Amino acid sequence: MTRRSAVALVLAAAAIGPGGCGDDRPAGSAAAAAGDEAESTPVVLPAEPIYPDSVQGLETLMTALVKALQDDDATEKSRLLLSLQLPDPRAWFNQVFGGQLGATLLAEHERTRNGIGWLASHIKGRIDTGLVVIHAERFEVPNQAASVGYQSAALARMAQRVPLYSVRFSTPDGKKTWHVWSFVHHQGTFRYVGKMRKVEDRAPPAEGRDLMEYRLGDAARVKASMNAQ
Repeated sequence: MTRRSAVALVLAAAAIGPGGCGDDRPAGSAAAAAGDEAESTPVVLPAEPIYPDSVQGLETLMTALVKALQDDDATEKSRLLLSLQLPDPRAWFNQVFGGQLGATLLAEHERTRNGIGWLASHIKGRIDTGLVVIHAERFEVPNQAASVGYQSAALARMAQRVPLYSVRFSTPDGKKTWHVWSFVHHQGTFRYVGKMRKVEDRAPPAEGRDLMEYRLGDAARVKASMNAQ
């Protein structure tokens, strides 16, 4: 059950009341009593976690999610994954990027928001292959060398500047890395907003490497390597 549907169920139960829609069932009926109890039982929603707006805060969240995955704790895994969803993505994208670009990015975002479970399965897969070191980064302005091209472009086009975060899972020797971006801090915790490729007016390449997915500091080297091939 989603958070939204659970809330709807709570409201519906409150509106109906303990007696349901009518009170014409036989007195003392066990079935009626059981039905009344089921209708009036409130749905308890899991409390959202709270993390500070910092790289340490995001690393703590990711560490908690990894632990829930390793412990096969379905309740905690669901709680953390649900917390990564923007509560009102339409309002957030409109406020941060403005109406036109915000609507474009919202359409791109909805696919990943509705399927947030993919993140858990991918993280679990990477952890199982030894990518156990978690490192977060924060970017507040465009053209930071450690940000990827799409992050820099998104920051440049924001009507209201919001820091973007990255998370990298790597092996202890640093030879293998998996990068997930972007996250934002919103209403007390972190939300996943995705790659936001649509900040670029051009489509990503149909095949081969997309230089916008590399750190700005690495893109020139990668481009030279591609040209040399």
